[in-house]
Amino acid sequence: MKALALRRLAGTTVVLFVLACVPTFGQVAPQPAGIYADQNGTLEALSTAAYSGSEQSSNVVKANVAWTFRGVHSPLQLSSDRPRFLLVCGLGAPALAMLCGLGTGQPSDLIIVRLDEKSDHRESRMASAGMFGGHSGFDAKKTVTTTIVKRNDGGWDVVPTQDLKHGEYLITTGVNPQGFDFGIGGPQMEAAPNQTTAQPSANSSNQSAAREMLLKTINASFAKEGVAGYAEISGDKLTVHSERASEMRFHMLVANQKLVAMMREAGIATYLYTNDADQNFAYDLKAGKIIPPTASQATETK
Repeated sequence: MKALALRRLAGTTVVLFVLACVPTFGQVAPQPAGIYADQNGTLEALSTAAYSGSEQSSNVVKANVAWTFRGVHSPLQLSSDRPRFLLVCGLGAPALAMLCGLGTGQPSDLIIVRLDEKSDHRESRMASAGMFGGHSGFDAKKTVTTTIVKRNDGGWDVVPTQDLKHGEYLITTGVNPQGFDFGIGGPQMEAAPNQTTAQPSANSSNQSAAREMLLKTINASFAKEGVAGYAEISGDKLTVHSERASEMRFHMLVANQKLVAMMREAGIATYLYTNDADQNFAYDLKAGKIIPPTASQATETK
């Protein structure tokens, strides 16, 4: 009996050791639904890839079909050749629903596809056909599989199975053009080499211009969508009033890296999103986290 108990204990020890060795990066407080990259210890949200349609090209012997995405480079450029991602499933963009298994909460098999960079867009060939047959799907030489591990906080660690070359990439299931984009070593990284000292913030004139552009962009989106709302800035606080304010939209907005970058460039410290009634949400841009409801209500009354 003692020998049997020792064997069971040894087996348990091995299992615990294996689980302890699963590669996960630091467990952090829950993030809004989305997918994030670990950029030197800081979580950076990925944006939905701006799919602009399919493009066909042909010659005498072959025809190709490619998915195209707006912009030559992704707004998020990473420094690591083996980036690590955090996937948080929940309400969000259709692309997130696809990655998370369409409501199952169990991520689909995710792949990372290298995009071809063109003069004004990025693309990935999806199908080709010739006189002697055809092929559908991504180019295997430009596709990398991922390892997905469940975290204690409910999120998922996603890591490519091999190093990525410098270039533009799409995280997707490959079923449709829905996905999130990022780059490795792109223009932003090349223009900003590693520095040990903090750089001075933008001067007041640049900040004023950034604030003007931020307000113009937000208010223009209201007009375009026919939604009653407006944005205003007071001190370092941006308040967006919208008749459609909801928790789901708020999480989508704070996961939008482009919007967050514009707010930071404009010197915004606190972002408030409200319908001026029962929907009130706040985000601390300096800390990079959502302010709890009770604290956000106190911030709003200041």
